[in-house]
Amino acid sequence: MKKLWYKISYLGTPAAVDSQELQSAVLTNCISLIGALLMPMLGILYRLDLNFLNTELDKQKSESNKANELRNDKIKDAMAKLLHSNNKLIKHNNEPEQFSYSVSHNLRELVARLLGLIAVACTAATAALEKFGIKVLTFKSSYEAKLWLAQERIFLNGTNQTMGQGVLSLAQ
Repeated sequence: MKKLWYKISYLGTPAAVDSQELQSAVLTNCISLIGALLMPMLGILYRLDLNFLNTELDKQKSESNKANELRNDKIKDAMAKLLHSNNKLIKHNNEPEQFSYSVSHNLRELVARLLGLIAVACTAATAALEKFGIKVLTFKSSYEAKLWLAQERIFLNGTNQTMGQGVLSLAQ
């Protein structure tokens, strides 16, 4: 309060006006001098801060790039495994088609021959000697069917082992 009263009473005199102008001129020069000195310092500090932030950002960017590369490698490995598994599944799905194709085209003749011979042997009109010859032919045909099935078993790695026994029991 005293300072405020002093300023009011002091500023009322003509000497106070001159001293106030002098003080303001000195303060203005000091402030401009301080500003002139501080502005380059602030610019340098700003640049240093930017450089520090840039290095930190570069470090984080390189770390994220490494992490992304690792993820991409894992994804590529997973894709390669999936493609390999898919190729295996396609191959395994094609095996039954190949087997059914070979069965329909290769076994048809053998089965037709066996069924025809059995039908002829079962008729009552044929003589005993003819029946014996038909039985021999039936046995040979069933043996050919057994050999063919053995070849198919090699193709399927032993998955159809009962098929050959069924043909032999049909011929007997």
